[in-house]
Amino acid sequence: MSWRKGTGSVSTLFSKDLTLRRSGRVRRKPLRNLRFIVDADLKAVAQSLESLGLDVFSREDIEREEILRAAKEEHRILLTRQGDLPGSREFDRMIVLKPGSLHEQIHQVIDALDLRIELPQES
Repeated sequence: MSWRKGTGSVSTLFSKDLTLRRSGRVRRKPLRNLRFIVDADLKAVAQSLESLGLDVFSREDIEREEILRAAKEEHRILLTRQGDLPGSREFDRMIVLKPGSLHEQIHQVIDALDLRIELPQES
C-alpha cells in the first residue's frame, strides 16, 4: 500500500487505495436517551412506541401547560398533532405528526429522529 501526504495545517495521510463510502450511522445505539411525552389524542402512537421499548409518558388527564412543563423539565420529546400549542414556539423538542394511519405516524417519528427500528409490515 502506498501513502501520500495530504495538504492542510495538520499532517494527514491518505491511501490511494482508500475507498470512501457514505455511512448513515456510526454507532449501533444512539448516544442520546430518547424520552417521549405524547399528547392524549395520540394514545395508540404512545402504546406502539412503548411496545418498541421506548420511554413514553402519556396520560389523558394532563393539561396542555403541564405537558409542556414536563417535556421541558424531563427533557422529553413532545409528540402532538397540534403545531400551534400555546407556549410551544420556543420549544425545540417537538414533533408535530401529520394525519395518517398509526403505521404512518410511527414512521414519521422514526424518520424524524433517524432511528434504526424495524416495524412489522402494515396489515
